[in-house]
Amino acid sequence: MSLLDYIKKVDEDYEWYPTTSEMLQVVVNDIENSPVVSHRYRDMQGILDVGADDGRVLEYFREHLDSEGVAKYLAIEKSHALARQWPDHIFPVGTDFHAQSLIDKPVRFLFCNPPYSEYKQWFKRIVREGFFLAGYLVVPSRWKESVEIQRALDSRGLTATPLWDGDFLSADRSARAKVQVVKLAKVRSGYDRFCGHCEEMDADDPFDEWFDQHFGFNESEEAFSGKSSESLKDRALVNGKNLVEGLVALYRDELQRLHDSYQAISCLEVKTLEDIGVSKEKVRGALREKISGLKNQYWREVFDNLDRVTSRLTSKSRERMLEKLMLAGNVDFDESNVYSVLIWVVKNANRYFDDQLVALFRDLSNPKTARPYVSNRHFTEGTWRSFRSWDLWNDKAGAYALDYRIVKEGNYYGGDYSTWGAEKRRHDLLQDIMTVANNLGFRISSFDFYNSDWCGGEVRDFFYEEDGELKPLMHVRLYKNGNLHLKINQRFVAYLNIEAGRLLGWLTSPKQAEQETGIKPEGWKAQYKIEAQELLALAA
Repeated sequence: MSLLDYIKKVDEDYEWYPTTSEMLQVVVNDIENSPVVSHRYRDMQGILDVGADDGRVLEYFREHLDSEGVAKYLAIEKSHALARQWPDHIFPVGTDFHAQSLIDKPVRFLFCNPPYSEYKQWFKRIVREGFFLAGYLVVPSRWKESVEIQRALDSRGLTATPLWDGDFLSADRSARAKVQVVKLAKVRSGYDRFCGHCEEMDADDPFDEWFDQHFGFNESEEAFSGKSSESLKDRALVNGKNLVEGLVALYRDELQRLHDSYQAISCLEVKTLEDIGVSKEKVRGALREKISGLKNQYWREVFDNLDRVTSRLTSKSRERMLEKLMLAGNVDFDESNVYSVLIWVVKNANRYFDDQLVALFRDLSNPKTARPYVSNRHFTEGTWRSFRSWDLWNDKAGAYALDYRIVKEGNYYGGDYSTWGAEKRRHDLLQDIMTVANNLGFRISSFDFYNSDWCGGEVRDFFYEEDGELKPLMHVRLYKNGNLHLKINQRFVAYLNIEAGRLLGWLTSPKQAEQETGIKPEGWKAQYKIEAQELLALAA
């Protein structure tokens, strides 16, 4: 069944006409030949696809555009069936277009191929609220006849330039409608010290226009409620609501009170405001900061309750995932968007779990502890040119397993074993081992064992819990030359070897695992996986 047939079957066909590569190449060519970006907007990075479908547009841009300035790939898409097709580097910042705010999502480029029955509404809203340096829309050629669109363009001072004319006759979903790729942009004269006068891509903040529309300020009081001592989570879990529903209800109440408070301020005489040292610009700036801070506060509460995932991530994986999740700070806080982000978490967490296991396996690899597979004859018979750590880490030494005794040499940690950098690397390595062990079924009661006073010659033991008893997981000795000697539980190392071999494609079955490594394949697919149904548990 094709993807188009599937979304029709699940009733999620919101007029999906996939954008063609011909249209996208026009956009790529224009971006590559666009004016320079003003220094004021260098921090506006990323590209937002409004109505991202199955992610093919952002994938095309990722493959064909210079990554500079397009480091983030953001998407708004209503169809969950289509959103599930996205790779992990596409991050959801909204679902239903009509329920999303665009004014707080600054990006370098915006793309949209809207549903044609609503193209005018989408066109006008993107013009009025979009915060971008250049926007690209695929719309019916008759857009130029719309007085409403022209008024919106004039109000923002944007130009709309047709770049391409065509149709969807050769597209995945054929249609005869005549369409254009239209560019929205504001360009001004600038000065560059290398090329003198030049054209610069410019932008204005749509928040200013939104503020003027909603807060009139009288030319001729309800106060914000005090903070509760209760946590957001405790306040949210009332009236039988789950965490997400409760947080969204609290957020809407606080946002409404904020709006009402500033509405009351705007009803005061301007002269009265001036007398107390308050200007319209100060009120506008304060409201922007309040809305942003309120949204970030509630998203942070969601992230703080994702410990079912984050507690199973190694240090680097945790940084990578949280960096992606922090993008949600620009996403409107409603139930649909929270669940969309949680779906992204569930979809990508398992990949992070797998990647970090392989990363740890490579990190522990060295020529003295690697044991070649039986079939790795070029290794065992000495036909391989060398047996170096570099070859192991880059898959050039063939398939191998690790011994349970491992040495991390001092030159990795630094000769001064007491330095902060060396201490942190030791801490991260040992904590990563504990994290992966926990994911392989070795129950670890505590991960926080950092101690900056670890001296050369000192020994430490780490344990896991089984049948109510503590059992040794790892015996570690730090030597004065900085070397770290690890003696690891043999069953854990066996599980690590089996899962690493499976994930790297070296092993395809439990039988082969035993033949190649001599290890009983008890750990086959022992790696923890978070299931989709746990999404509800995350929100509970």
